[in-house]
Amino acid sequence: MCNGGRIKHHLDRHLERDNATVLFVGYQASGTLGRQILETRGKSGERVRLFGRFREVRCAIEQVRGFSGHAGKSQILAWAAALTPAPTRAFVIHGGENVTQGFAAELRDRFGWEAVAPEYGQTLAL
Repeated sequence: MCNGGRIKHHLDRHLERDNATVLFVGYQASGTLGRQILETRGKSGERVRLFGRFREVRCAIEQVRGFSGHAGKSQILAWAAALTPAPTRAFVIHGGENVTQGFAAELRDRFGWEAVAPEYGQTLAL
């Protein structure tokens, strides 16, 4: 929803970068900063208020639909199996190290994807 926490600092640094992308995974409730940003998609010159200043949204805004932030492993695997077209890469970023490494291995084995569980602070090229 982007209303608190570190995400606001990430947005502050990247919203005005035309070479950046903000990717929303899941629902953004009405009245939240996340929804405001999402609604700027495809509109030139749109601005949002962040830390008391207006920021022009120059970055690309994308949204992954059909993904629940509350899904379990089997639900995520079913969702992944239904993706069309199927991706060739996946980043597993939520969970403890053993869990993320194990899930990345399962994605590689089951789907043949390049699946990575990045280390904290690691930067990866998309």
